[in-house]
Amino acid sequence: MLRDVDNRTKWDNNLREAKVIREFSDCFIIFRNVAPMPIIQDRDFVEKMLIFQHNGAYYIYYSSIPDKFFPPQSGYTRGYTMYAVNRIKKEGNKIIVRTSTQKDPQASMSGFMSLGMVGGKSAENITNFRLRLMKQVRRVTNHS
Repeated sequence: MLRDVDNRTKWDNNLREAKVIREFSDCFIIFRNVAPMPIIQDRDFVEKMLIFQHNGAYYIYYSSIPDKFFPPQSGYTRGYTMYAVNRIKKEGNKIIVRTSTQKDPQASMSGFMSLGMVGGKSAENITNFRLRLMKQVRRVTNHS
């Protein structure tokens, strides 16, 4: 579940496409995803994902890779993730999911859009993503 990029579009409606580009190991992959954007051109992201376990918690770390390794595709504007970290830990009967992310704002919005317009939608997307992520984690861990 933690590295199942190809099925992420089934539970994450912030993505139109998601695909593994290269798998180095069970815990290190490079993947591409496309995020539909209202009003402005869709964004494609090419990121590395590193998964590891520490002190009883799973960590999923993402960050963009340089364009020279996978150039931007026609019809999309390249988006960049400075970093994103998800921490998943079972505590008693609860599964605690913590998320932190920073996207490059220059790559995420066009010059004429106001930060408030994009920022409001981003906050809603982050909240909804966290809710869907927690639901997916619960679903998978209850069926394991």
